Amino acid sequence: MAFVVRRLTEDDAEALRTLRLEALQTVPEAFLSSYEEEAAKPFAWFRTVARGPDRNAIFGAFEDGVLAGMAGFVAGERVKERHKGTLVGVYVRPSLQRQGAGRALVEAVIAHAATRVTVLEATVSASNHPAVALYRSLGFIRFGTEPKAVQIGGRFLDNDLLQIDFSGRPS
Repeated sequence: MAFVVRRLTEDDAEALRTLRLEALQTVPEAFLSSYEEEAAKPFAWFRTVARGPDRNAIFGAFEDGVLAGMAGFVAGERVKERHKGTLVGVYVRPSLQRQGAGRALVEAVIAHAATRVTVLEATVSASNHPAVALYRSLGFIRFGTEPKAVQIGGRFLDNDLLQIDFSGRPS
């Protein structure tokens, strides 16, 4: 199945909102935000997120012109954390799962981050074995686990804390 990965723009805000809300309903354990929180946000918020400042970015995987996957990068804003960024909001619709779209999206974020920060961090549910395996295959190293990081309906989930250190890598 063919797909195209590119950085989202303000023109993609409606598609981003639709996919993000779908993701929050489909796999709520994969996100710290909830469907209710983000469904209540004004459309302008999604436009701002899609546009993002230069250091931040959201990449989308498009299947037949329709946004079907996403992954974001958020750079540290505080002076003492500007060397770090975070991989966020990774989701791929079932039609593109196991087709390489998730890998391509995370690779796009890694390439973007490598030119802007020294360390790229990620958090993933410790029980999400396919995501953990993907991140490890792309160079992320687990540096810890946060017990009871997320609570959904009275159930607690642990998160693995991951990072890639770009120090010493050729640019």
